[in-house]
Amino acid sequence: MRQGRLEAFLSYASKDRALAKRLKKQLEHLSGIGVFVAPEDIRPSRIEWRKRIVKRVKECDIFLALLTRYYRRSEWTDQETGMAIAQSKLIIPLKVGKSKPHGFLESYQWLTLSPRFLGKGCSDILTIIKDDSRLKDRIKWSFITCFRESRNFDEANDRSELLETLGPYDGKQVNYLFSAYLERIDIHHGYTASRILVDLLIRNRKLVKSAMIRKARQVSKSPSRSEFLHLDRLLAAF
Repeated sequence: MRQGRLEAFLSYASKDRALAKRLKKQLEHLSGIGVFVAPEDIRPSRIEWRKRIVKRVKECDIFLALLTRYYRRSEWTDQETGMAIAQSKLIIPLKVGKSKPHGFLESYQWLTLSPRFLGKGCSDILTIIKDDSRLKDRIKWSFITCFRESRNFDEANDRSELLETLGPYDGKQVNYLFSAYLERIDIHHGYTASRILVDLLIRNRKLVKSAMIRKARQVSKSPSRSEFLHLDRLLAAF
């Protein structure tokens, strides 16, 4: 069963706001995870800021710490980290440059994040989330729902690159992806997205329901058949 999307809290020093905003945009774009970045996401009131930060840390599923040379100088970051640790959140320190995790963060698995290659960093973040027993199913649903809802070819193609990263998928997820291929033109008519997805469906063909195969065969006889790239290869596997 699909569940609500995952929520991440991105902790950062104010001097790193531009990088934090870029990371938020990229992670949301690729995965469907909601990323909270303060104070952009709250009204500029100091009291309100404190209340919302406490609330957001409490409600988040993942705590991301953007570790730059400015992080430990911030008035708020260590307090945010302490709250996240106390509430047993999944904590992922993101090491930028020569900065090192400090305090309690030293005991957590950290990732090296390059500001030039945020896509690679997001892929690594998702891999850690997938390996967490509490969140592995939710991140898969969050991602494949995001992939299915791609609004154009570029989005579908970008997101398709992570299909293998977040696998393997169960039967419900495989069939949900099959329906995405059949119903979403930005997926079945996008060369990269359709190729990667068809490869995945063929490898998981034992999990595909017969109703999905029948729908695909009907498509092959329809006037819109030319829009479905790699359809012949898909049907030949069944």
